[in-house]
Amino acid sequence: MFSRNTVFVVGAGASSEADLPVGAQLATAISQVLNFEVGRDGSVQSSDPVLWESLQQHLRNSADSQRLVPVAKQIAQCVQRWKSIDNYIDAHNDDELVGILGKAGIVSTILTAERNSRIYADRSDGTDNFNFSKLTDTWYPVFCELLASGVKKSKVERIFDGISIICFNYDRCIEEYIDHWIRSAYGIGEQESRAIIGGLKKLQTLWWHRPAI
Repeated sequence: MFSRNTVFVVGAGASSEADLPVGAQLATAISQVLNFEVGRDGSVQSSDPVLWESLQQHLRNSADSQRLVPVAKQIAQCVQRWKSIDNYIDAHNDDELVGILGKAGIVSTILTAERNSRIYADRSDGTDNFNFSKLTDTWYPVFCELLASGVKKSKVERIFDGISIICFNYDRCIEEYIDHWIRSAYGIGEQESRAIIGGLKKLQTLWWHRPAI
């Protein structure tokens, strides 16, 4: 437990240790997911059909509905010329549709990346198969040991007292790893650990709220 109020600033490269794309890698992945193709019959092909359907529903009856495909194609063709998707969106902040499509691309890409990352736990068989050994060489276990230093099990709900995190990543790796680490280290259940994670003051560069992985 930290004796003084402490703010951790987590840079955009932190999640790369869990195999999440950052910077140019993320821009490339977003370029691929937004590269909608229109067939001869007018149907649109997408590597993420759920993303396409969601965008159609969101923009239905709006003036931007007819611009969806051409603007998405424009992003797909140009975003890799920028250092990050954030810079591209900022450069086009006078066009609301660019922001909508760019952020939707981030959501789609990060959800896929989380599922393929070293931190993902497959729960399809009803059990939680979290594998700590995949992450022993990362900063996550080191950080958790610092958090837990001097914190007794009877006071585990206070593990985040005086701690805030400013995160420049779009994923949920920090919350997911700490949740599993607390459960394993203190021998508590998921409901209790999730409640503890809910007390973490985490300021994130996000435009939406997402549940746990």
